[in-house]
Formats: sequence, C-alpha cells, structure tokens
Amino acid sequence: MNGKARGFSLVEALVALAVLGVGLAGTGRYLGQVFRSGAEARAQTQAQALAEAEIDRFRSLTNYQPLKVGTLTGTRHFHGTQRLYQIQWRLHPLPGQALCRLSVRIRWVEPDGPAGLHLSTLLSLQEPEQLARRLR
Repeated sequence: MNGKARGFSLVEALVALAVLGVGLAGTGRYLGQVFRSGAEARAQTQAQALAEAEIDRFRSLTNYQPLKVGTLTGTRHFHGTQRLYQIQWRLHPLPGQALCRLSVRIRWVEPDGPAGLHLSTLLSLQEPEQLARRLR
C-alpha cells in the first residue's frame, strides 16, 4: 500500500450506526402512531355505520303504535373486526307533536381508554301513508 488508509475507521462506523439507530427509532415511533390512528379511524367508521344502521332500522318500522307509548330504551352488542361495540338507543316522544327523538349512542374501548359516538334524529310517528297525504 502507498501509505494512504482506505475505508472507514471503527469510530466512523460506530457514529454512522448511532445516527442510523436514532433515525430508525424515530421512524418506528412515528409508524406506531400511524397504525394506531388508522385503527382508531376504522373503529370510528364502524361505529358510525352501526349508528346509522340502527337509525335505519327504526325508520323501516311499519307499525308505529308501540312508539307512541312513552320513552323506550334498549341495548345490544356487536362484535366488530377488532372491538366490541355497545349500541344503546333511546326513543322519546316529543310532547304535542307526532315526532319522536331517536338517540343512538355507540361505545367501545380503545387501547388508551373508552371511546364513543352519538347520533340523534327525529322520527315521524305517523303512518307513511298518512304522512304522504299530509305532504301533498
């Protein structure tokens, strides 16, 4: 050899490995947050779909007599892809009107604690044919 050293020294290689390790650790932490956020978004989307399906279930009723009695409540559970959802509904007639307020609350547990979603809508207590005649 002609006296010039070629390659990297041990110190240079260790410094390069340390810099690379810090960068990979930061990237790993960031990717963990991205995956958690994606899972939470999927859970929120599934809860939204469950709440909308519950509202549609009530809108599809053809017999409105049981709804005119008073406040009704109910609870059921749904096993989603990764979570157990609790679906609670409350149907409360509005005084002096042919309307009921339907509130649907979905609850589930995320890794960092409980989560929930709430939707509310108004339902007409009139039979669809009566309502159609009134709207003509």
